[in-house]
Amino acid sequence: MIIDPTLCIGCGDCITSCPTGSMREEIRGYRIFAGGKFGRRPSLGKRILGVLRTKEEAMSAILALLDFFREHGKPRERFGDTLQRTGFPALETFVKEGAGRP
Repeated sequence: MIIDPTLCIGCGDCITSCPTGSMREEIRGYRIFAGGKFGRRPSLGKRILGVLRTKEEAMSAILALLDFFREHGKPRERFGDTLQRTGFPALETFVKEGAGRP
């Protein structure tokens, strides 16, 4: 089996479904996706920050995401629409500073 790493979202399903048990995880942690939504125009969120190793890192990043939305979101605007308007680089910079990441 060949897995395209550009399509991988790090869910781990391939590891648990591997019939030979030969697949292993390299890094365990959390991944955050931002900007996705369901509905008439569904879209997949974009992965930000890479792998967060601890629950505390993940929670810090989530709180920074909420702060970003509070500062940059407009009334009745969805988070994904805010991200399309402001751009993902602005979000990533804001979250890295808020979460204390390099």
